[in-house]
Amino acid sequence: MKLMYKKIKKATFLALMMAFFPSLAKAQNFYWEKPRIATDANKDCRFPEVLSSSAKSGGISAVFWQDVDKAKKEIYISMTTSWDGQNWSRRDRFAGPYSYSGEIPQIYSAAQNSKGRIAVAVVSGINQITVLMSEDYGKTFTEYPLEEQDEPLVGARIHALGNGNFIVFATLANKSKFNLVYSRCSETKKGTKWDDFDDFNFKTKTMFNPIAPNIVNIGFSDMMVFQAQYSGGGRSSFQIFASTTSDGGKKWSEPVMITGGMQNATSFNNQRPSLFYNNGTIYLAWERASIGGILSSVYVCTLNSRGEPKEEPMRISRSGNAVRPFLFNYEGNFYLTWTDSQNAMSRVLYSKKSKALWNDPDIIVDSTQSTALPVLSKKGESLSFVWLQNGASKNSKQLLMLFKDSTILPPVIKPVSFEEDKGGTDEKAVAEFQVTEDSSGIMGFSYIFTDDKDAEPPEKLMRIPQESQIEGYATKDGPWYFKVKQTDYAENWSKTTTLTYKRDTTAPLAPSIEELEDDGNGMLKSNTFKMVWKPQETDSDVAGYTWSLKYIAPVPRKACTSPGHPLRISPEEVKAISDKLMEDNMEKILSVEAPPLYLKGEADVLNEEFNNIRNGLYVFSVAAIDKVGNIGKPATKAFIINKYIPVTYITAVNSEVDVFGDISLDILGGNFDYDGTVSAIYLDKDGKAPYDYILKASENEFEVVSENRITNILLRTMDEGDYYIGLNHSDRGLYITKEKMLHADEHGTVKTFKKFKFVPEWVADNSKRKQNVNITKIAAVAIILLAIC
Repeated sequence: MKLMYKKIKKATFLALMMAFFPSLAKAQNFYWEKPRIATDANKDCRFPEVLSSSAKSGGISAVFWQDVDKAKKEIYISMTTSWDGQNWSRRDRFAGPYSYSGEIPQIYSAAQNSKGRIAVAVVSGINQITVLMSEDYGKTFTEYPLEEQDEPLVGARIHALGNGNFIVFATLANKSKFNLVYSRCSETKKGTKWDDFDDFNFKTKTMFNPIAPNIVNIGFSDMMVFQAQYSGGGRSSFQIFASTTSDGGKKWSEPVMITGGMQNATSFNNQRPSLFYNNGTIYLAWERASIGGILSSVYVCTLNSRGEPKEEPMRISRSGNAVRPFLFNYEGNFYLTWTDSQNAMSRVLYSKKSKALWNDPDIIVDSTQSTALPVLSKKGESLSFVWLQNGASKNSKQLLMLFKDSTILPPVIKPVSFEEDKGGTDEKAVAEFQVTEDSSGIMGFSYIFTDDKDAEPPEKLMRIPQESQIEGYATKDGPWYFKVKQTDYAENWSKTTTLTYKRDTTAPLAPSIEELEDDGNGMLKSNTFKMVWKPQETDSDVAGYTWSLKYIAPVPRKACTSPGHPLRISPEEVKAISDKLMEDNMEKILSVEAPPLYLKGEADVLNEEFNNIRNGLYVFSVAAIDKVGNIGKPATKAFIINKYIPVTYITAVNSEVDVFGDISLDILGGNFDYDGTVSAIYLDKDGKAPYDYILKASENEFEVVSENRITNILLRTMDEGDYYIGLNHSDRGLYITKEKMLHADEHGTVKTFKKFKFVPEWVADNSKRKQNVNITKIAAVAIILLAIC
């Protein structure tokens, strides 16, 4: 019931998310990545111009700008181009330098025709315009100087006509007024030819100083809109006019005043027209402000083929100072952008047309110092924006580009119930995913748990970020895969992140133990030996090994040998004892316990050394452990050793003082009664004869009660000082500790020194050694462990 409730709760939550947040089903708003710097931050870059790639004509998308050298008063033209809208190729200063004086002017305009041919018109001199044309999408340009004029030329504007040819408009500055002039290009057998400039003549006497023409193809003709001063109603105002041509710009129709029919038309200035032809409809957007006012609004209307308004213009912006409108089509929808420049930092807004209405505006750029121009790439499928921002140096500008969020990083997956790259033995595996940073925000995840390495999770919302833990059930051994991808609010799906869980319930095989070298009588050659093993070739995931050495049974004393006690029976008898020892203990050998259930050595540790092990029958067992903890069956090896070299050693000294001040000592260690016994104990301040205190077993001054304990050591008094301890063994002679072991104070209190770790050294006094003892050999293999309580 709990599981069913959990599933119902999750499904209900996702359904509510889809209902209340339509963007989860279909994103309605734009989502953007972080802006990128498009120009060199150390240069002064201004006046961006944009060429877009449309669904109808294709072509490349390009962003142009002026690269200004203020110190030399020179301007260069630079550009960056892209086919897909994501990868851009920059060409710095492909044209120039061009000299200027005074304030930095905009000296160029760019256009692209339906065949992808690019043309850039530049005011290359006070009285001249040069057109640079490229047939290879901006890789190279050919210069075409146009006819030089007697008067200064400003405001060069180049446009592509419907027939594929280009036309350049410019304002010819006369003494009292501006004249609009134009030059057309045409293709001849000799190549591209540009006509001399013609005047843009019109009969309307109330219109003068036309500027800022904007041209689009409207099917069988081309339409131009421009702003000009209009004298009417007793005052002068800026109004928007339209003119058309059906012969490639040779002749233009008499201009029609588009804004003249609006209420109180001459009380308003109408400027910066933006013309767009969309699915058979001609749209015009412009900014409108009352004469003498400081705030503008953006208006939109549709035109007929003569340039006359088809309906009452509609005000789109409702607040602020709306300027520089732009119309564009993206993904089948029609949009209008404009800049709200009321405050010091401008905002760029957009509105989408829905049937006869325009949606409420949304923000594209919240803080900019100029308008943002839309850039369409990949045949209109990719959208970005470009605008100006302050540069690195004072009074300089740089271009920023804003790209629609089309990328998303994959999520991060971390194991919870297992270690990465190790897997586990459990059927259930648990992992958790973590979101990665995304400019649009992560909406959620989809995931699968599968044994198919090629499977992909579906692109549907299955988990929100807060539900980050996932689990899967591996129904068989082998690799299983957590596969997770995430989606953001811009509906981008990431690549899949994969985490492998390897379920492994098969333990490794038993390793093989190498044979030990024996003496031919069933005994090992030495009680110091090395156990060596190797893994099975089929086991590739061994993490390490566990092993143990188990004592099974003693070896009869007569079958044992040492440097001081050679064998007194024949090799045949030793072999018979060895065989019988094996036979009598076979059940114990076969039932020996497995090694401990933990890793004692890594995979590259394939041996264990044993040093001077006590005589006896032993079983060595070793088992492999794989990376997930499976422990295989152990390999075992039974063997007998009989060549123990006895060593006397001390592990602890205990002292007590009774009510009468008598001192009682206990000495703990080993081999006290092995091959003889301790016959005397020496306590001495300098460790050398003559000794301060001598205790004898023959006088019952101590008792060797076992192999590892000497007790009943009684001292009546003891001078103040630090003392060495010596043990005289009947078979191995006298040994004196290298370190001082006891401390007696002036009151007769005896204390042992504090414990510390060290490898003790011993001084051997061989004056009473038996001649059949090999002193050098004993010293070489002796292990003396000393720990002071």
